[in-house]
Amino acid sequence: MGSIFVHCPRRKTSLKVAEVLVVGSDLSKAAQLRNLTQVSPEGLAPYEREIVAVQDMYRSIWQFNAFLDLAFWDKQPVVEWALERELQFPNDKLLSEELAHEDRGIYGLLAGPLRDEIAPKSLSAVINRVDADVPTRMRLGDTKQDLTSKLRKIIKDVAADTAKQENDQLGLPGMGSTK
Repeated sequence: MGSIFVHCPRRKTSLKVAEVLVVGSDLSKAAQLRNLTQVSPEGLAPYEREIVAVQDMYRSIWQFNAFLDLAFWDKQPVVEWALERELQFPNDKLLSEELAHEDRGIYGLLAGPLRDEIAPKSLSAVINRVDADVPTRMRLGDTKQDLTSKLRKIIKDVAADTAKQENDQLGLPGMGSTK
């Protein structure tokens, strides 16, 4: 669908310090630093709370990021939809508010009002057909009604092609459709 760069650091990368093992006066008993009072309860509760607070802070600032190549920016609505559907990871609210003020174009129609008409497994085929069949000037234009009907036809054609391919593949050898 486009060129995407994904950055997803390990969630636990910054938590290593909290996982360090420590011992108190009883060398046979060890615990992770975040559980410091289990091995040495004498006045160390404030430090344990601070360690847990830092650990929680790191968890709260962890982020998954997906960056879309500017050359494919017009497909951003579809990429956003696919990432949210596949990973259950929506855009952050600030970006969503900014994007709400932009014209989402033909791909915004696919990811918006027409999204329920597209089978998820057919999304790539629909995008490829839109890229091939809809002229650039029409993809970037304002003729939403014409675009909506053209997109519905593309979606219907892709669904029919997919159904035909699946039907052809279900038959036994030598039992496929005859032409």
